[in-house]
Amino acid sequence: MKPIAAAFLSTVWLTGWLLAGPAMAEAGDPARDARFVEEVSRAGLARLETAERAIAKAGDRRVRILAERIIEDQRPINEELSVLAGDAGIDTATLEAPSEPAGDLSALSGAAFDKAWLKAEMAAQRSLIDLFDRQAKEGADASLKTFAANHLASLRDHLDIARSLGDELGSAASPE
Repeated sequence: MKPIAAAFLSTVWLTGWLLAGPAMAEAGDPARDARFVEEVSRAGLARLETAERAIAKAGDRRVRILAERIIEDQRPINEELSVLAGDAGIDTATLEAPSEPAGDLSALSGAAFDKAWLKAEMAAQRSLIDLFDRQAKEGADASLKTFAANHLASLRDHLDIARSLGDELGSAASPE
């Protein structure tokens, strides 16, 4: 190959590589997908557990209704995520919900439980919304990106309901 042709091809290759580098980075990091699946799987299991506890211990009927809605919405999310994770080669079978920290909600009931649960639920919702939003924008796996984008509205709706209910019950929960 002549030196000019070789230099031209090298330049074309280098330019393509330099241009593809940012595009590859924008496509996302598969490790981020695995972290997303793990964090959301654990959070989903925890949400189901705490919502079930809210149904049993809440003093206000509206808190129980919100907990029922969270369970109704979260179960299919968990199932869908499990299927998508399997398709992406990410194992979720061994994941468990995180254990509750000391001073958990189990010692509370009635109005005190309602306020504490709503405050914890709002914090969990904000964290989930952040995770889903980042995955929707930066994930590598297209199916997981779509999954995250599709469920953001439901998560935001749960947050809005919990915030509104918390305000009505005087939970000292403030919007972020």
